[in-house]
Amino acid sequence: MNGAGATWTFAQLREDPSLITAELRSPAFHPEGIMSVLYEGDPPTIPVCYAEWMEAPRPLENISGTRFWGADFPTSPIADDVCSTVPILAQDAAEWIDGTPLLSHRHTVALRGPGLSAPLEAEGMPSILVEDFAMPAPGLAGEARRVRVHLPHDCRVGEPCPALFIFDGQVVANQFPVIPDTLRHRGRIPPVIQVVMDSAVGQRQSEYLADRPRNAAARLVKADALDWLLGTIPQAASPAQAAP
Repeated sequence: MNGAGATWTFAQLREDPSLITAELRSPAFHPEGIMSVLYEGDPPTIPVCYAEWMEAPRPLENISGTRFWGADFPTSPIADDVCSTVPILAQDAAEWIDGTPLLSHRHTVALRGPGLSAPLEAEGMPSILVEDFAMPAPGLAGEARRVRVHLPHDCRVGEPCPALFIFDGQVVANQFPVIPDTLRHRGRIPPVIQVVMDSAVGQRQSEYLADRPRNAAARLVKADALDWLLGTIPQAASPAQAAP
């Protein structure tokens, strides 16, 4: 796993920035249950870290006079088969600005344990991005959601094509459309239209869990996104058409 058994903490780097070498990478996990995060860059506002297991985003601290930000967070033991993310995001004083991770060569967003197989590499003809827009989303944070639609190159008008709806689009942008495209190229799955919808930073639990506002994000797909897809993309199959 990336960063396992690291010897540095952000507290040490803040005390002595000369310890930051060209090879140092984040996140780093320590046996005593600490995750150290380091971001290098010029964020538009205070950056925050929001790993899946955190109850809320946690702000990073700047090393005075440098472009380095970071923090040390308590964390539970990380399993060998973990597949998660540790995104760094932008924050302002009132709300989360954007769910798109801030990129830094120092920090790897994807967290993959050594027990997992290597991620798929892109193979075959990639799907085509045919739509990228803000869909009205009454009841969800911001009242809108960014939606991207990827159409497989071999999906023809008049030939119904199943659709795959993917949540947390800003987090899994490096996996979709790569994973379905590669599986299609290998003959493992049929061509699929990929509908990738972003989630709301800081509001994910209230929008996705069944015991919070009636799983509002799923209701948006059922009530609006599916109808929009069927009315806009001629190749999209209805649920009845897509059923085996």
